[in-house]
Amino acid sequence: MTQTGPILAGVPIVESPFFSDFLASRYFDDTQQSIAQDLNLFGYAVLPNFFKNIGQQAHQIRQDLRPLFAQCKQTGEDPKQGIFANRIQDAFKHSPTVKHLATDPHMLALLSKLYGREAFAFQTLNFELGSQQTVHSDAVHFHSTPERFMCGVWVALEDVTLDSGPLCYYPGSHALPVYDSRQVGFSPSQSTKQGVYEPLWHKLIDTHRLRKQVFTAKAGDALIWTANLLHGGEPIVRANATRWSQVTHYYFEGCRYYTPMHSDLIDGQVAHRDPVNIFFGVNSSEVPALRRKLVENHLPPSGFQKAYLALLKILNPFSTKAHKHNKWPEAALPADFDPEIYNFLNPDVMEAGLDPTKHYRRHGYLEGRPYKISVPVDFDSDAYQALNPDVVEAGFDPRRHYVLHGHQENRRYRH
Repeated sequence: MTQTGPILAGVPIVESPFFSDFLASRYFDDTQQSIAQDLNLFGYAVLPNFFKNIGQQAHQIRQDLRPLFAQCKQTGEDPKQGIFANRIQDAFKHSPTVKHLATDPHMLALLSKLYGREAFAFQTLNFELGSQQTVHSDAVHFHSTPERFMCGVWVALEDVTLDSGPLCYYPGSHALPVYDSRQVGFSPSQSTKQGVYEPLWHKLIDTHRLRKQVFTAKAGDALIWTANLLHGGEPIVRANATRWSQVTHYYFEGCRYYTPMHSDLIDGQVAHRDPVNIFFGVNSSEVPALRRKLVENHLPPSGFQKAYLALLKILNPFSTKAHKHNKWPEAALPADFDPEIYNFLNPDVMEAGLDPTKHYRRHGYLEGRPYKISVPVDFDSDAYQALNPDVVEAGFDPRRHYVLHGHQENRRYRH
């Protein structure tokens, strides 16, 4: 039998063991390649200024949702509308702007290209304040067969500072196994909560020495994360600090969808999902018939039909042209930037074999990554050389040696 498609077509491209083959084939354009590499290596990718009209969109979303948040603060929880104390779930039902942000055609096309299957938005979460959410993996809440065909996109609706409860995540955690409930040691049920997994996640972080990153975003920045990336929200430390933001969860077509922590795979009890496709406004199982009607003009012409045909044009065939307007801006390098020090302070960049200068200019500055270690104010270069003759013999600049090595080795720098 001849192989007609890619090997492991049931694995997302960005998580494929043959990811390098896709890079070599020029499947991605330059911008997409940078995003794809970050997702493959780290499990997330920062998209600076992806939503260029965010000021107007954020203003409208705040207007649309403030009454719901006000009600939420008074009642605590309204199960009928899915409103919780710190977030509004599926606000696309209340706000057309939330829906437009979730179904942005360029985001859908980008995700479809990265995963190799057509993406669709199925859930939104909107926040007025930082979530302060415990570190977790989405793969226990939303999952698919084949696995890992799910991702999240977080969008900053305003600038986010360290004291307003920013998003946090653990690079590389996406590559950990997706553990079944039985492996964790419990029998799942409809009442199971993610707390049963939390000791495992914390132990994995410690065992694998995963290093937390915090995202201080600008309005319009977006962050894609893969299904199994450990992520959460930092504490809010400034009184009255807001963190308006939107999360959209996406599935990909051609899969079955389910809730793992409510499923017992051993006993064949699977909590299947038929998620809504937000763009179409119907459950995913109904989409094929609706597509046929739209394309065959069995439905009268409408703004929706025009929008669908425009989306098809962008998606077909996961066009590279769709993203050329989003070339990532590159920040100017600080005058005191040193590639070796950046690698030293960010070992995940070095281990991935990425160019430190390019990484800082495209991503590191957005993530607030450190790029320098200040020498003590009383540092004496002559004394350091006299006290450490091996530095002189090796021809090192004393200040540079201290920054890269000496401070870790507790070397003396004064007589």
